Amino acid sequence: MKTICETRIITSPDPGAEYRYNVQLWHSYDGGKTFVYAGCGKFFKDIPAAGAYVAENRTPLPVFPVVTSERQQAYEQAAATGDYIPMICGIHGRACRQMNDPEGANRALCNGCKLREFCAAADRMEYAIT
Repeated sequence: MKTICETRIITSPDPGAEYRYNVQLWHSYDGGKTFVYAGCGKFFKDIPAAGAYVAENRTPLPVFPVVTSERQQAYEQAAATGDYIPMICGIHGRACRQMNDPEGANRALCNGCKLREFCAAADRMEYAIT
């Protein structure tokens, strides 16, 4: 089932707070029946700025990073010795079972995988630039 992401503007109940408006990304993993907040968001001083941010229609960060051949090769070049990638995934993740899968590195085996962490960092950097 595809993950759904929606944006919500949450107002702080503290009227003295400098940044009262928090644009949050809420995710649904059950087709939109329930949504959860995973801590992804950005704070704003006023509601027009928060609304403008939402109106940009930015593509939200994926919940699970997509491992691509290019990212795997970049990881291999940057990898420090002693990195942890499960043996089933091959040396430096060359045999990653989630390679180029649009669902991303979402398997239990991916939890704590350094290649997955590398791809998640690449996602964050690309998101910050756009």
